[in-house]
Amino acid sequence: VLQEGADIVPLGSAKASALNNLAAALKERFERRDDERDLARTIELLRIAVEHAGGDDAKPTFLNNLGCALRRRYEYASALADLEDAITFLQQAAELAPEDPNLFINKPMCLVNLGNALKNRFQRLGEVGDADRALEVLQEAIAHTPDGHARKSSHYGSLRNAFHRRFQMFGDASDLDSAIEAKRHAVEQTPERHSERGGRLSDLGCALRERFEQLSELKDLEDALVAKRHAVDL
Repeated sequence: VLQEGADIVPLGSAKASALNNLAAALKERFERRDDERDLARTIELLRIAVEHAGGDDAKPTFLNNLGCALRRRYEYASALADLEDAITFLQQAAELAPEDPNLFINKPMCLVNLGNALKNRFQRLGEVGDADRALEVLQEAIAHTPDGHARKSSHYGSLRNAFHRRFQMFGDASDLDSAIEAKRHAVEQTPERHSERGGRLSDLGCALRERFEQLSELKDLEDALVAKRHAVDL
């Protein structure tokens, strides 16, 4: 039905939206069936959607979705060209997206996706500039997301992952400190009865235990145990 709708709609912003909807359905089918042809078709349709969007307000959404689909294919097939294209499109999405935190696709969301893609490239190529840029855009995303927003906790989680990856690559203890601090904020921004609070507390406990193993500070081990107990209690 979505395919028929996309075929019928004339060129323009409506066509771009129809193609974006079809691409979303194909990507969901890829995640369920693991057929790479669905992901390839998703990317093809989103490229066309971006071309037809012009100056449409929805263009940042199409750019973001295209970048995320390319990053997903990079994760699936490890083709560096896909990751490079993903970074290009996500950068464009972040530049065009509105800051309104109430929108589903907004500047902070696009910045987080860009930061995660830059982290992927840092993991692949080891260029410290990618790690630094990833941390910069992730911190910008958090700065533009109000406290209490549903996504703020996950944004802090992405920041934690980027700091932790740089720590793993270079062994700078200050990066591990920053990763733990970001994880603390992630827990703080998660409501008490949220389904993911337990997992985030557990992750915080793991990070504190890792620092204990690095520095042998007993307080880190004690704090790790407290976080793990709270996670179990939930």
